[in-house]
Amino acid sequence: MRPDDAEVRSFLASTLRGQQVIWPSTAIPEAVAEAAIYHGIAGLLIEAEHRLSSWPPDAVDRMRVEARGRAMWELRHRQMLVELFALLAERGIPFIVLKGTAVAYDLYANAATRMRGDTDLLVAARDVPGTEEALGALGYAGETLGGVTPEFALQQRWTLSTQSGASHTIDLHWQALNAPSLKDLLSFADCLAHSRPLPRLSPDARTMDRVRLLIHTCLHRATQYNAPYAVGGATYFDPGRLIWLWDIHLLAKALTGNEWPQLCALAASMSVSAPCREALVAAQTSFGTVLPGDTMRTLGEAAGADPYHSYFTRSHAASRAFQDVGAIAGLSTKLRYIRSRIVTTEAFLRSKYPQLAARPLPVLYGRRLLDLVLRRSNAS
Repeated sequence: MRPDDAEVRSFLASTLRGQQVIWPSTAIPEAVAEAAIYHGIAGLLIEAEHRLSSWPPDAVDRMRVEARGRAMWELRHRQMLVELFALLAERGIPFIVLKGTAVAYDLYANAATRMRGDTDLLVAARDVPGTEEALGALGYAGETLGGVTPEFALQQRWTLSTQSGASHTIDLHWQALNAPSLKDLLSFADCLAHSRPLPRLSPDARTMDRVRLLIHTCLHRATQYNAPYAVGGATYFDPGRLIWLWDIHLLAKALTGNEWPQLCALAASMSVSAPCREALVAAQTSFGTVLPGDTMRTLGEAAGADPYHSYFTRSHAASRAFQDVGAIAGLSTKLRYIRSRIVTTEAFLRSKYPQLAARPLPVLYGRRLLDLVLRRSNAS
């Protein structure tokens, strides 16, 4: 049984929602526990362990072990974030906390139940060198992400390994969405101008306002149609991961009556009404999220004008690459970008295709070229 199995997904969503549901007839306890971990909700379920009275003990025990491990990781991770944020503030470098860490310390009662593997930070492009110096000073080591040369990279992964063997990673972004053609969406200046503090995390931490944070969460979810992630050696293209939908559910619950029209207006101005509406409907389907009818109508009416459609739906990699090339100014720069996308590093290819990691390098390049011409399936 795959962890993204639809029946198990529905069972887990109903349980998290607080409904009394019957254990799936064909479900193996270990597989359901691993699915809860895959969906990022093991900690949330253990927090509401009274709902698991009918679950096999082995499944509950497996999730409890995971939740305890993540709680210990969270304690140390927050300490390291506080240290990093203080150093950035001391050096006058503004930053925005993105994604899971932002929602964890804004809307989760217990931040450790918002399971994640890193913290995403957004900085202005001009502040990237200073931020890299700060990370290096604290012992983090960086590597370029995205399968392109440093000239075209839009984010960089920095990891600090501790003596205990644990690792803590900062995913440093200088563009909110990692594609050249999406450069005008949620600029750093706009996000900073509409930022709000995260005092539960750090006195120096800030994130987007909830309207922008919800839009960014919806868009990040949509990119998972085309941007894979690996779990246990398998590759998944799965925007239905429940932890992302729970984030959207919590953010939607937190919006005020005045903020819903703001969300519609901003989504329309960014031409991303369709993926926002789809994500909200997905959260409603899984968790009963209450959504204003006029908001859904407005988003639906604006959805047909979205020029970024192929970036936020199942689409060909070649189509997205064509849009990215078009967004880069200058013929010589375009040619360098194309080359950087094709001739990438061996380390990137082996991490991108973990199921092929032991194969010869030409096999991985062949797979990369196939990705440019074939529609991706939901799993590899």
